[in-house]
Amino acid sequence: MRLELKPVPELSDDERRALKALSAAVYPAEVTAASPGRHLKWAPPDYGVLVWDETGSLVSYVGLLVRAGSLDDSAVRIGGIGSVKTHPHVEGRGYASAAIRLATAALNDDHRVEFSLLVCRDHLLPFYSRFGWLDFTGRLFVEQPAGRLEFTINRPMVLAGRRPAPRDGTIDLNGALVTSPRESTADWRDVPLFGTRPGGRRSIVRPSAYAFVQKGDGRLAVVRAIDGVFLPGGGLEDGETPEEAVAREALEECGLVVRVGACVSRAVQFVTTADGLTVEKRCAFFDARIERANPGGMLPGHDTRWLHRASAARALSHESQGWAVRDWTKVRQAPRGRRLS
Repeated sequence: MRLELKPVPELSDDERRALKALSAAVYPAEVTAASPGRHLKWAPPDYGVLVWDETGSLVSYVGLLVRAGSLDDSAVRIGGIGSVKTHPHVEGRGYASAAIRLATAALNDDHRVEFSLLVCRDHLLPFYSRFGWLDFTGRLFVEQPAGRLEFTINRPMVLAGRRPAPRDGTIDLNGALVTSPRESTADWRDVPLFGTRPGGRRSIVRPSAYAFVQKGDGRLAVVRAIDGVFLPGGGLEDGETPEEAVAREALEECGLVVRVGACVSRAVQFVTTADGLTVEKRCAFFDARIERANPGGMLPGHDTRWLHRASAARALSHESQGWAVRDWTKVRQAPRGRRLS
């Protein structure tokens, strides 16, 4: 079994054909025609977990999305899973279970949702409860072309995220889908790759952005954290552009307000977490200029060091970042007429 978590816009033609064939096997025309939700407009997923068997066939799929909604009139970021399907010939073999675990881990760890929501038929309540999902007995409102309406088809279930899962109250999915359109449309096929390619069962794409921040004497900022030494930067939050992520991370990690310039280079870094999850960090590297210090914006747990470029390249924990510093140095040392930025 092989699992992949991919942005839906980046699915290849072959993956789309495989997904279409799986959907036809799970939801033939007569089933779709009798579905109680056939008249509703459903939000398309932002990401999909694809499960392939040993023969290379797509056997299961789970869609993920994130929505800015409200709980009892308080704004919350809500994760969602849907479009769950497993080929009828391989049901009961754990494919859907593995996909759901990866999907919920991504919603909690990468998208940092307050809680997650799904809707299902009554007979599936015991299945989802095995993964910690709880029955939601409150009211659920959704947006449709005709306006706001209460969702009464199927049973809502909720899963804890950054806060406990609500068991009652009013959930309103009145927000727009939260995405990073510039990130999702970027082409990452021809950039340098570092680390070990995913060969295990789980993988996830993590859009990230980092800054080259230097003092007047040419020394470069690096951040020492509990897990290593890195350039200022990190993963994009929902709805954030790479430039916004760089500015936020420079403030939180270095206590600096910076003006973000051009994207200088891009690379992919494969990282394996302690629980065996392979993360494909899609890293964009930006020039950034210090505008002023703001120590009050710095979060605890970060130690900013200023190193000369060669020393910084050697000290950085990720190969991609060392490569990026060396590449950036070459660009800055090139004759002015040949500089890329």
